[in-house]
Amino acid sequence: VFTLFSIDLCPFCIKAKKASNERNIPFTEINLTAYPSKRVDMLSLSDSLTVPQVFFNERFIVSQGEAMTHSTYLISFTNMIMN
Repeated sequence: VFTLFSIDLCPFCIKAKKASNERNIPFTEINLTAYPSKRVDMLSLSDSLTVPQVFFNERFIVSQGEAMTHSTYLISFTNMIMN
């Protein structure tokens, strides 16, 4: 299960969701604007407050701080799926 932590109007969050949707990669979005109490959960998984943050199960994949682009995001997903 892929989980994406995001906030409203975040350009990197929008790109991450768009890249997933374009390739039919299912994910669960946790919107921290709508559910600010979930930030504690995100912080406990990654020790970082930047968004987006993407996890496979509880394994950290990628965040905005790692120059999230379509290619970075998809390579991370592909590597996770193939391994």
